[in-house]
Amino acid sequence: MSTKKKKPLPKDKANRIVYRYLNGVYVKYHFETHAPMLIRIFMKGGDIPNFCAEAEICNNTFHEWKKKYKPFREIYEIAKELAHSYWISLLPSQLIEEKDTKFNYKVWQLIMRNRFNATDTRKVRLAKLSKCKTTQQKIDCIIDYVAAGELTAQESTQLANIVLAALKVEETTDIKKRLEHAEELLREHT
Repeated sequence: MSTKKKKPLPKDKANRIVYRYLNGVYVKYHFETHAPMLIRIFMKGGDIPNFCAEAEICNNTFHEWKKKYKPFREIYEIAKELAHSYWISLLPSQLIEEKDTKFNYKVWQLIMRNRFNATDTRKVRLAKLSKCKTTQQKIDCIIDYVAAGELTAQESTQLANIVLAALKVEETTDIKKRLEHAEELLREHT
C-alpha cells in the first residue's frame, strides 16, 4: 500500500488559492480563527470582500458560514457595528483643520449612505398617521407627533403640506363628480 504524501500548501497567497481550487482543498470554518479575523478587519472599516480575501474564501462561502454557524452570524452583526463606528469616527477627526490634510467628505458620505443606510435626512416612522381616515385626524396626528418631540417643525410642515395636497386632490375629484352629476341631470331635463 503506497501512501501519498500531501504536498504542503504554497506560501504565497495566489498559488495557495489556485492549489486549493485545483485540489478541492477548501478552507474550513474555525470560529477561533475566523471570528477574530472578521472583527479585526471590520474594526478597520473593512467589509465582507476584505474578510474573504484574508480568509481565502469566496463570498458564497462567507454567506454559507453566516447561515450555518450562529456564533459567526452574531459576530458578523457585531462586526458591522464596529465598521459603522469606525466610519463615523473618521468625520470628527477631520473637523480639526490640519495643514496638508484633505478629507473627501463626499466619498465618506457615499460610504455611509451605501454601507450603513445613512441619509442626509432622518427616517421617520409614523405608524399612527397611516390609520387616520380624515384630513383633520391626520393633522391632529401630526400635531401629536410634534408635541411628543418625534417630528421637527420642518418635518411637520412637510407632512401637513402633503396632507393638504391630498385634500385638494380629493376636493377636486369631488367637485368633478358633482359637476358631472349636475350635467347629467341637466341633460335628462332638457
